[in-house]
Amino acid sequence: MDAEKTNIFKILFDTAPLGMVLLNDRCEVVSANMAMGRLVNKDPVALIGSRCGDLLNCRNRNCSPQGCGFSDECASCSIMQAIKGVLAEATAGCRDEAAIQVDGYGQATMVVNYSIQPVFIDGSRHLVLTLDNITERKQMEEILRHSEKRYRRQFMQNQAIMLLIDPLTGAIEDANPAACSFYGYSHGRLLQMNITDINLLPANEVMLLMDEVRQGKTAALYFEHRLAGGDVRNVEVFSSPVTVGGRTVLHSIIIDITEKKRVETALHQQKEFYEKLLENLSAPTFVIDDQHRVIVWNKACELLTGLAAQEVVGTTGQWRGFYDHERPCLADIVLDGKEELLPTLYSQIKTSQLLPGLVQAEGWYKLRNEDCYIFFNAAPIRSANGETIAVVETIEDITERKRFEDELRTLSYAITQSPVTIVITSPQGLIEHVNPKFTEVTGYAESEVVGRTPAVLKSGQTSVETYRNLWETILDGREWRGEFLNKKKNGELYWEEAMISPIKGPNGEITHFIGIKEDITEKKRLEGQLRHAQKMEAVGQLSGGVAHDFNNILTAIVGYASILEIKCDQDDQIKRCITEIIRSSERGAKLTKNLLVFSRKQAGPLTCIDINELVGRMVRIVRGNLGPACRLETKIAKSPLRVMADSIQIEQAIMNVVTNAREALTGGGELTVATEFCHMTLEVINRLGYGQTGDYAVVTVADTGIGMDEETLKRIYEPFFTTKEMGGGSGLGLSITYGIVKRHNGFISCTSDKGQGSRFKIFLPIIAEGAVSGGEPG
Repeated sequence: MDAEKTNIFKILFDTAPLGMVLLNDRCEVVSANMAMGRLVNKDPVALIGSRCGDLLNCRNRNCSPQGCGFSDECASCSIMQAIKGVLAEATAGCRDEAAIQVDGYGQATMVVNYSIQPVFIDGSRHLVLTLDNITERKQMEEILRHSEKRYRRQFMQNQAIMLLIDPLTGAIEDANPAACSFYGYSHGRLLQMNITDINLLPANEVMLLMDEVRQGKTAALYFEHRLAGGDVRNVEVFSSPVTVGGRTVLHSIIIDITEKKRVETALHQQKEFYEKLLENLSAPTFVIDDQHRVIVWNKACELLTGLAAQEVVGTTGQWRGFYDHERPCLADIVLDGKEELLPTLYSQIKTSQLLPGLVQAEGWYKLRNEDCYIFFNAAPIRSANGETIAVVETIEDITERKRFEDELRTLSYAITQSPVTIVITSPQGLIEHVNPKFTEVTGYAESEVVGRTPAVLKSGQTSVETYRNLWETILDGREWRGEFLNKKKNGELYWEEAMISPIKGPNGEITHFIGIKEDITEKKRLEGQLRHAQKMEAVGQLSGGVAHDFNNILTAIVGYASILEIKCDQDDQIKRCITEIIRSSERGAKLTKNLLVFSRKQAGPLTCIDINELVGRMVRIVRGNLGPACRLETKIAKSPLRVMADSIQIEQAIMNVVTNAREALTGGGELTVATEFCHMTLEVINRLGYGQTGDYAVVTVADTGIGMDEETLKRIYEPFFTTKEMGGGSGLGLSITYGIVKRHNGFISCTSDKGQGSRFKIFLPIIAEGAVSGGEPG
């Protein structure tokens, strides 16, 4: 055998499906193929050098000292005898079957078809022993031959659809009840039919396929079979040749796979659907396989990135669509499970609790040479055993939304942190949102007012006409401005200045109302104080002018009356009248002097005085004039309280207040006079509602007398206003005190409740050390 034939023989030998060994003339194995190794369950290499008994694992191989072929049992071994015959050149070759006794692979007897053919290799005679294990087939034939009745019973009772078909003609020779039920024909009718009456394939194709089955070339086939009612079913047919009654027929088991086929078709359609869905999805989407190669790059992804699908599909260049340098995409990170890279590549990341493995990231990137804010989603696609086989990533350009969100966030911060109250309502006036300033001003938490109307703040002191005008204005699409006197949660009244406007939708419809409101209670109070100060200033100017002119008239009256008094006799009745005129004129002059003091048109020099000493002198005078039912309590500051003042006027101012307090103790009580140091800060000024920053000497005069109501408190500093009976006083005492205190750059306050007494405080600015100098009050 030349080299080329040797190579061909070697290839055929090694790849043969049947077990083959090459034996030398001493009946030793020279070579064994893989099929023989599988047949005898041994490594083919390990078989080299063994003999027939070793090859077949014969239980008698060690019965003779000479080994296989020399024991008495070998005489009855047909294979061994055939090998000896061929070696002796008694035959050119042989083919037969034999039952051999073997161990080691689960059965005591193995039936084989064997063939022995001589070959010459390199001039030496060799044998090719081929073994084909036909044990199962022989067993089946034995069963069919000796148990045909039992087989038929099993055939007929089997739930599987079974037919026996003549492979040469296609005639149906037998059918079990399951087949009759499936096809809808009676048993007798089926036995009159040909398989081509059922199979929708052309008859010649059916016959060709049956011939292949008869030759053992094909086992499983797929057909469409028509039932008696005309329905067509998809079937899978497992067919094999069997011998029945000495004849070969095709034993066919038919499985109805119509539903399976329908499911497969549905799955195929579903696969096509999802492929088309991905391809036509409005969201840019791409898919990579387990090797990071792009397998899907849809149209939206093409539009977003400017890269055509043919440029990236089949490559690992998906990064080119989104980044200016090579780096992993989110899908690549998910595929590799390298979540630790995420913070270094994306500004914001998060994972989903609902969909395991889903990762989301976002950030600013350049697309088409523009700055874009991109939102990425990547999720793994897993096989049935949980292995990641692909990753799908979707991309969304949310630049406009991001900018809108940033603007909306800024607007939200502005509303939340606004120093004014903001209320947003529905078109029906139901509150939908209030800012923290609303809670600070009204005392109502947002949860307490949402779903209610702003009427929750009504005090009943804002006119109905105001509300009617408000609604007419805003429902007409215009802005309304005005003021409310509203009520807080704690019942306290407060003033609000409001601007209420409609919020309109894209079509001009009113979707909400927004109210921007400011608490102007303090502003109203300060305006009242300003008006009061202006009124007092005007009254002072008027009083000063009148007092000056009246004083000139009184001077003339006193002058002429004095001349007349001199010329009259001592006992003259007229002189007594003139004396009374002079006395009354002097009282009038004193009154005009008080008016000039109130109007700041008459003043003395300012000197440095200690308020503690001045009040101490006054207290000694006052103590002697108090009735037995009144008690005087003094609280003098320990440190000196030095101020620049006209001591006479300051003494008069304090005495006027003390006198009023003493007169208020009609039924007895306690009068308190105190001095103290006060450092006036902005916080104190905001709490009190008046004053200027600096250090002050404070003189407090308090009584437990009859007190005053709110209306009286508003007028106590007006000239000639008095609560005393006719002739009980001029009504200038507190007016003069007010003028003196203002002239000394101080201020005076009073708190009082009817029946609870009153408390006056006089604030005079303390001079700094070394700043003492005389002068006129400003």
